[in-house]
Amino acid sequence: MALFVAISCVLTGCTPERSPDSASSSSEPLPSADYRFPPSLGSMTTVWQAAPGTDLLSRDGTRTRAYFEAAFIALWRGTGDSFPGFSEFARGSKHPVIAADSPRDVAQAGTRRMLLVSISVTDDELTSVVCDDRAGLYRPEAVEWRAEHGPKSGTGPDGAVLMFEPDAWKVTMRKVGPEPRWPEVVDRDPDRAPNWNAFGGWALVDQEPGWEDDAFCKDWGIRNYPGVLHTSGAKTLRLFPDYYPDPVFQPTLPQSPGWTQIGRL
Repeated sequence: MALFVAISCVLTGCTPERSPDSASSSSEPLPSADYRFPPSLGSMTTVWQAAPGTDLLSRDGTRTRAYFEAAFIALWRGTGDSFPGFSEFARGSKHPVIAADSPRDVAQAGTRRMLLVSISVTDDELTSVVCDDRAGLYRPEAVEWRAEHGPKSGTGPDGAVLMFEPDAWKVTMRKVGPEPRWPEVVDRDPDRAPNWNAFGGWALVDQEPGWEDDAFCKDWGIRNYPGVLHTSGAKTLRLFPDYYPDPVFQPTLPQSPGWTQIGRL
């Protein structure tokens, strides 16, 4: 699906908002878990933007955000240390969820910048296109190494360090059962993780590179987080302005949107 078609659908309303399950109106207490973002992953945060007309806080937008944030945790810590319900989501999915075999302590700082490009709903399937900037995170221990040894030269012009290029992803999930209740407001708190299940009743169908939106995501990355731009032939490269890592250039921004923690005062 071409990008302009996807965004057009959102703007013109051809992507219906999925109605919450009847269970969502239950008077039963909201189910919650004793869960917090893994401290071993450091102070890193995630900041989302959205294409015009795309709602980050809708149920489908929230489920998409939860998937990408939970999958990142699982990559380093395994599904068992990720968001509530993600282990069951992964086990119930035919498409494999990439996850660490055992938890790894990899502290990271900075901010992961993401863009929700489009959401489309067909029958019981939800397909989302997302851009991942990939250049905002760094390991604090690398800052310590740089302070001791000086900047490390990179492979860019004059030894500059190249920033990662943004990636485009297309993810499809399918509804396979009833959904648990959610809080009425999903972003009330500044937390980096929910303590409720955003995945119940859903399974992963596919995650693949969003080739059709790749150029759009790279364009967004240049506008959103440009660094120093360098043209090489027909290609525009992003360079870190003062080598890497650079906490000034890669600040740790507040989580946005944050996640409601049920029971938090």
